[in-house]
Amino acid sequence: AYEYLNKKAHGTNVDVSRLFIYYNARVKANYSSTISDTGCSMTDTIEALEEFGTCLESLWPYDSSRVNTKPNDNAYQQASSHKISQA
Repeated sequence: AYEYLNKKAHGTNVDVSRLFIYYNARVKANYSSTISDTGCSMTDTIEALEEFGTCLESLWPYDSSRVNTKPNDNAYQQASSHKISQA
């Protein structure tokens, strides 16, 4: 959905990091310090995109072995420029 809306608004294709979005959506949903692969809601995903944004897939590519690994600082720095302001 983010990629579609970005293309509609800006006319450009971007390949965003699914893993970055999924990790941070679970951060929004989980108030403990342990992140696990338990799924997330659309609401948590939207809140994560509002707070953290998303980085490009090339910076934090999907790798199932890293599903519970916090993205690196470079990913968060890039993501801060790709936040949503309304959903």
